[in-house]
Amino acid sequence: ASAAVHWYEECVEQGLKPDLQTFNSVINAAGRGLGLRSAERWFAKAMEAGHLPDLVTFTTLVGIAAQTNDLQSAEGWFQAAVEAGIQPDVVMYTPLIVAAAREGNADLAEQWFDGALGAGLLPDVVAYTALLEAHARSGNMVRAEALFQQIQGAALTPGPESFSAVINGHARLGDIDAAARWFGEMERKGVVATAVQYN
Repeated sequence: ASAAVHWYEECVEQGLKPDLQTFNSVINAAGRGLGLRSAERWFAKAMEAGHLPDLVTFTTLVGIAAQTNDLQSAEGWFQAAVEAGIQPDVVMYTPLIVAAAREGNADLAEQWFDGALGAGLLPDVVAYTALLEAHARSGNMVRAEALFQQIQGAALTPGPESFSAVINGHARLGDIDAAARWFGEMERKGVVATAVQYN
C-alpha cells in the first residue's frame, strides 16, 4: 500500500490532481494491505475530490470485501455499483459467488451465479468450481456433477480444483467407487493431481 500512497502524495505535493485511476490504484493497494476499511476511506477521498467511481472502483471494493469474508459488505458494494448505474461484469460477480460458496451457502452462491447468467455473462471456471465445491461439501453430488459438465459445455477447462471437489465430495459420502472413477477421469484428461486429491 505504501508505494501507491507515496505516488498519491507525490502528485499532491507537485500540485497535481490525482485522477480516478490513481485513486483506484490506492484503493486496491490499501485494501490488499490494510483491509476493507482502509480501502473505503480512500474511496471517500476519491469522492471528496470530485471523482465518480467506475467499474474498476466498485469491482475492487467488492473483491476486497469478499476476500476478507465480509460478504455483507461485498453485497453492499455490488448494490452501490448498480445504484450508480454501473453494469457489473463477471469479474464483479465472481468474488460474490466464491465468498458465498466459501461460507458453505450453496443457495446464495447459486443466486449470484444465476444473476451473472441472467445478466448475459459467462461465469469463469473459478466461479463454476466454487459453486461446484459448495454443493459437493453439502452432499449434493447430482448438482456438483451437473456443474462439472456445464464447465465443459461452456468451453472452459476444468482444472485440478474442479476434479478435486467432485472426488472429495464422493469420498466424504463414502462412495469410493465414484471417487475412483472421477480420479481415473482426471488422469485420462491429463490433469495433474494435487495433494488434496490423495487425502
